[in-house]
Amino acid sequence: MLGNLKTRCLTYLFALACICTHADRLAADGVPEPPGAHRPSMLDDLPGLWTVVHWTTYIDPSQLNSYAAPHQWFWFSIDGSVRSVVSERPNDQVGEIRDALEAMPEVVHFTSPTRGVIETTRSDQPGVRERWLAYTVTANLPAGENNPELRAGDVVMILVDPNDRPIYTRQMRKLQSYTPPGLLPR
Repeated sequence: MLGNLKTRCLTYLFALACICTHADRLAADGVPEPPGAHRPSMLDDLPGLWTVVHWTTYIDPSQLNSYAAPHQWFWFSIDGSVRSVVSERPNDQVGEIRDALEAMPEVVHFTSPTRGVIETTRSDQPGVRERWLAYTVTANLPAGENNPELRAGDVVMILVDPNDRPIYTRQMRKLQSYTPPGLLPR
């Protein structure tokens, strides 16, 4: 099942998650060419401060709560906790983003049972668990007519339902200007 899931993830990543216009770079079976444009994310890819540069949903956005916010930032720590803030307005002031994230409680935690799979749980809602397929982009791909630019180092996370169907995709870019204390240096 995991092999089939990984095959589907590759298709989701490139067919559904932001790069449909790069069709000239896809082989007939949907596997991206050239090889090496991405790899399954590892736990040490995540620590740091991230901004969501693009997101796509495959269901009604009203069902996604904060996932449909136009501006989102995440702080992944090496201890496995995640903090996030969302906004209706853009903000490129790293200090303000940091302050907002530091004020958020640490209730979301992440683990990686295998490369390319991130599972999150919430300490304030014990039954809530999400499974994300995560890929780290390893080669720059220019923006297409309807798709954003992908940069090496971006992480694309695909939230899947219990039947491994995509629900939501986010493309995150690390903010290099700030690494929270205690995080792995990048």
